Amino acid sequence: SYNYWRWQVLCEGNYCDLIGSIFTTENVNFGNLSESELKNLRHVIIFADPSKASGFDYFALTLTGIDKNGNMVLIDSFSENKMHKKMIADQIRVWQKQYEVERTFIEVNGEVGKNFYNDCLNNQISVSGWYSKNNKFERIMANYETITNKVIFNDNANNRNFAKQIYTFTQDVEKNKVHDD
Repeated sequence: SYNYWRWQVLCEGNYCDLIGSIFTTENVNFGNLSESELKNLRHVIIFADPSKASGFDYFALTLTGIDKNGNMVLIDSFSENKMHKKMIADQIRVWQKQYEVERTFIEVNGEVGKNFYNDCLNNQISVSGWYSKNNKFERIMANYETITNKVIFNDNANNRNFAKQIYTFTQDVEKNKVHDD
């Protein structure tokens, strides 16, 4: 379980594998937010986790904001694994017009992310680069309590689909050949 893993790894300093599902229908929270509630969110951002979108790894795009209680709300998501990147850029434009987006972050760790970032800039899409450090699994697990207690998924078809991808997240993404979105 996550609690055992956390104790062993973070408190005892032991290597430990997680067995079973990390994120489940029981710990990913969905809520039905009204249009008014969605429009009143603060610090609305778009975040892109680029991939080649050629069939293996999903190109994940999320639209989030902070509600009056300090929860992060996943307003909408767009995550496909085989598509043309123009569709992704078009989705960013739609969200930037539809919501008061403070910033749009593109993860620029690899060549794919840098290229998508540059393509956005060249097409007058306002974006900022974001470079992540450390192991993605460790970064996600360090925020496990926040993700399971302070994140609300707006209940829509895109977010339900995105959650299905999240449910397959495992400790060893490379070995298990699943995506890490």
